[in-house]
Parts: sequence; structure tokens; C-alpha cells
Amino acid sequence: MLRRAAMEDRTVIMTSVNEAWAAEGSLLDSFLESFRVGLNISHLVKHIVVVAMDEGALRRCRAVHPHCHLLLPDVDGLDLSGAKSYMTKDYLDLVWSKLRLQHRVLLLGYNLLFTARRRHCHYCFLFSFL
Repeated sequence: MLRRAAMEDRTVIMTSVNEAWAAEGSLLDSFLESFRVGLNISHLVKHIVVVAMDEGALRRCRAVHPHCHLLLPDVDGLDLSGAKSYMTKDYLDLVWSKLRLQHRVLLLGYNLLFTARRRHCHYCFLFSFL
């Protein structure tokens, strides 16, 4: 999937969603739409890899986007689908699971641009002057 999503320089854009964030009309739809309507960035939507945190998010992602990956927890019993309280063990396990995935992508020789989320907003600022 990385090979199909990567730009010529092997860069991919990654974001992650759980079932709630991937539901119809929610953040995933807005995020993808922002690439489609943004000035001179619509070509980047094909380089996005959406990391699904649970099966519901994966199903919804596959319905709206070609590059979806299910992140399986690195820690037995960790549920990646729900919100985690900041700095709790589950929160840290979730963060480390995402970081390990990003590390694997980098080890495979890809460049990575990932979105950050603060509360209810994704931050990913892209500009293309071509």
C-alpha cells in the first residue's frame, strides 16, 4: 500500500482515525474533502494513508479512500478505538503504537508527513506553489 500511495520521492501523508472520527460526515470526510477543494493540493489526496484504529474505522475508510491500514495494538488487551485520558498508561501505549508504525514506515525507506490532532481539530498545513 505504501508503494501505491507514495509520491515520487517516497513521501506519504499519514493520519489516524477511530470509528467515531471516521463516521460519515465526520472528521475523515472533512479531512479528505479539504485536500480535494484546497488550492493546488488536490493531487495530494492520493498520497494519504489513513491508519484505522479499529475495524469500524477500517470499514468506513475503505468505503471512501483507497489507502487504509488497520493498526493492531502492540500491547495485549489495548483497545485503540476509544479516547484515552492524557498521560494514562493506555494513552501512552496508544501513542507508542502509532510511533512504532511511523518508525516502520521510515525503516522501509519512506518519508513521512503526519497530521497532528489537538482536541477536535486536525492540523496539517500544506502549500503547493506548482
